[in-house]
Amino acid sequence: MTTPFVCRLESFRSSQRVLHAGLIDQLKGSVEEVRELSNGFAFRFADDGSLFDRLAEWVRLESVCCPFLDFELKVEKASGPVWLRLTGGDGVKDFLKNQFPIASAAG
Repeated sequence: MTTPFVCRLESFRSSQRVLHAGLIDQLKGSVEEVRELSNGFAFRFADDGSLFDRLAEWVRLESVCCPFLDFELKVEKASGPVWLRLTGGDGVKDFLKNQFPIASAAG
């Protein structure tokens, strides 16, 4: 049995909701690779100099509305790519596939 997950977008002030949506629009086009993990997904981005800051801000906001997710940002050595891992307990992977369409591209 999977646990139901619900995003709490109502926890955002209206300005935060606009910022969150804007960051999603900016970031989704920057995903270069998606890897399926046993408990979620990893997304690879090429750093353009401001990507890490935008991802960190998105993680801060997303952690408010989706407190059941674990977030990990990693920058590989020598100015390599930035990885964002979204993981969690049972059912999180299915939730991510439904709520983050880019996760469906994992293979």
